[in-house]
Amino acid sequence: MKLKILVFSCFLVLTTTPAHAYTDPKDMKQLVDKPEKHLNLEKTIRRIKKGDINSRKLQIIYLILQNTSEHYIHNLNGATGNKVYFHVDGHLEAVYDPNGNLVQDGINDGSNNYYDRKKEPLKHFFFDTHPWILWGASEKDVTSQRERIFGFVSDIELGLLAALQSQGSLNHIQKDNWDRLGQIQALAIICLALEKANSDILYSLFDKDTSRISRSEITQSLRALESGLNKVYLSEEETESHPDKAFSAFHKDADIIKLKHLKYYGELLDKYHSIKGKYPFQGKKDNPIYVHIANDLQKYTTKDGPKYPHTVIPLTEFVTEIESVLGHEIAEYYDPQYVGDYKPNFYIYMIYRDVFFFSIHVHQPFSFAKKVSAFYYKVEISNCATFRNRANAPQILFRSPEFEQELKKKIQKEGFFKEREEKYIHFTKQLEK
Repeated sequence: MKLKILVFSCFLVLTTTPAHAYTDPKDMKQLVDKPEKHLNLEKTIRRIKKGDINSRKLQIIYLILQNTSEHYIHNLNGATGNKVYFHVDGHLEAVYDPNGNLVQDGINDGSNNYYDRKKEPLKHFFFDTHPWILWGASEKDVTSQRERIFGFVSDIELGLLAALQSQGSLNHIQKDNWDRLGQIQALAIICLALEKANSDILYSLFDKDTSRISRSEITQSLRALESGLNKVYLSEEETESHPDKAFSAFHKDADIIKLKHLKYYGELLDKYHSIKGKYPFQGKKDNPIYVHIANDLQKYTTKDGPKYPHTVIPLTEFVTEIESVLGHEIAEYYDPQYVGDYKPNFYIYMIYRDVFFFSIHVHQPFSFAKKVSAFYYKVEISNCATFRNRANAPQILFRSPEFEQELKKKIQKEGFFKEREEKYIHFTKQLEK
């Protein structure tokens, strides 16, 4: 009862203090006109009006947005467990944290939506979500556009799944005559995003039997949408240049080596699983198990592990376990960077229950990498890759044109890196002597 009273009180406050104070309804015409130029939507809008974009694609976008609720966009900047409550009018909302406290951090607050998502999904996106992507929730909002897009697409996942289950209603959605006060602009943004990502995978999901759609296909479609939205909203991709050219040259070579090692270990794990039916150390402990693939020069940097309860198994046991199942000796490959800087200089294998992750840390912003900070990106493979965890399914990553293209690049100091590989090729065997 206390929570219900608090929610009702919050709705009274929201009616007098709209959270989207920067988007007054009288200025909606201006808000419509500016994005058409700023986001370069004019050509896409003309194509929609002329019927050059398949109407079924527009209906699919409508249905997905109609089924997309708000959760992750109110759990940004490290927040977890926030819940959104809506007024029956579909406009007013309040956000409460897990302890029942009203969220007013200027980032995850509830807002006064101009349009009901279920009744006017396109206008809700354009007049409520779109301004938030541009400017955030308030002047106190420290999140970036990239972070807000990630939160929005995270919510799209459930909207996409719900839309796939209700795609029978596609035929009841209008095909054309979209108005120019938010509808056609919303469609243009999503259409342009998917075109910039050069991907039709999201649309193609609606041509399949839903029972046959894989998790990896959902993840790929969401990543394509995220990539496209970043290209639409961010006029220039983030660029990073290190002042030390020799430093950057080393890391460009090292990144190629690391990607080759990732593929090597990924294929080892796949062979192991095909023989034993599970992954190394699966089910051995009740908490997450970590193995640090680190040589004698790197081992000291592995001391600071995660703060939650976990078990670290020595690398020697990891190698021995794999060799015992495969029936032959394996080569051991280590991060070619001996001295740590702003990112880990060792590889990590982690397994919890029946889910594994294997990660490397690279210098360059590959399309399949997750940015951690400047010059620090993580490339991770997993048998449970999702949009939210940013991991890659091994069989998809290793066959992707982007990954294969990186492996084909020439290593400038090949002899230098070859020597480092050979020095530690059987490092754990040396420890046993």
